Amino acid sequence: MKRRGLNGWQSLISDGEKCNMISMKQVQCLDCEKIFENEVEMNMLLDMQKHYLADHNEIITGVDEAGKVAWMIEFTKRWNAN
Repeated sequence: MKRRGLNGWQSLISDGEKCNMISMKQVQCLDCEKIFENEVEMNMLLDMQKHYLADHNEIITGVDEAGKVAWMIEFTKRWNAN
């Protein structure tokens, strides 16, 4: 069996069959204890956006551009750490 990984994808080849596996990533909300889990970064961001609109509306509506950039930088660090 050969293994090779690329950007979170892992291909396993055994007996001529190929199986692609994606690892689930977990990121905690930057402003509470809620944990988000997804395989795709954009899908996680969409889930987190819904959460922020419902539970942290004052943060998402009251932040300036610099705050948005800082939030995205921190999210990206957490995403890449998984």
